Amino acid sequence: REMSILRRFRELWIFSAFLLIFSMASIWHSCYRKLSFVAGRWLHSQPLSSRAVPLARSWPEWGAVPRPSLRMGFSTGRHDLQTVHDDLLLYRRLTSPEVPEELRQPVKVAIQALTAAYRLYSHDRIYVSFNGGKDATVTLHLARAVLANLNASTGKYHCLRCVYWTDKGVFPEVEEFVRRSATQYDLDLVKFHDCSFHEGIHICIEKHLAQVFVLGVRQIDREPGFSQLFEPSSPEWPAFMRVNPILFWNYSQVWQFLKTFDLPYCSLYDKGYTSLGSAHNTHRNETLRKPDGTYLPAYTLT
Repeated sequence: REMSILRRFRELWIFSAFLLIFSMASIWHSCYRKLSFVAGRWLHSQPLSSRAVPLARSWPEWGAVPRPSLRMGFSTGRHDLQTVHDDLLLYRRLTSPEVPEELRQPVKVAIQALTAAYRLYSHDRIYVSFNGGKDATVTLHLARAVLANLNASTGKYHCLRCVYWTDKGVFPEVEEFVRRSATQYDLDLVKFHDCSFHEGIHICIEKHLAQVFVLGVRQIDREPGFSQLFEPSSPEWPAFMRVNPILFWNYSQVWQFLKTFDLPYCSLYDKGYTSLGSAHNTHRNETLRKPDGTYLPAYTLT
């Protein structure tokens, strides 16, 4: 009988210890997240000159991440002080006198369009199309800055939701850049492999309840008349809203934005490529070829 009592006492003690550890971990996690947002909101209120911390930092590797056959939802969950700091710092820089004169109006219009989108639609219904190209990269940075500002104003953290289409012909450098970006910026990434855009859009709408797709298209890439920052989908597509924040940007402004704010981009652009498609049929721009056979970076065409 005494052994039975001791056994029950031991079981009760183990259960109590486990409950205490779980409660302490939950409290710590809650306090840590609250501290992140308190610090982020304080940072948001400080003058830009007092927060001169570089945006760039080392990128951790993804490690063993499963490659899906069709789609994958992925978020690193790295909503720490540094992530909040980087995103808010970028927003403050984009809305400060630091922005060059040639970029002020384009950046202002893009930020206004994205801010309107996040106010009109829930953050979890908006997906940024990110394929690793220069235009998509500009759009990604604009969107993460706007979302960070909204996060700071509400005191709630939301990951930036993105969608990425890939196939067997993708450049390894593009794939790596997308992976690193997802880790660096805590992207909630939905990935489609060997899947058509039409099918992927259907899946995003039906499974992920997407209502808005933010695209990095520019007017020079579209047919005449495509000139709306907010553009409903065509009749042959499912119902959704397109948001085109850099629709009126030109090639020079794209590169000026990336270089001015020291934002990372795919390494292929430094090797003579000015656009990125399939590795099977995309070649370096011969205009950038030097006499010794090497190539200038894409931004030198500006």
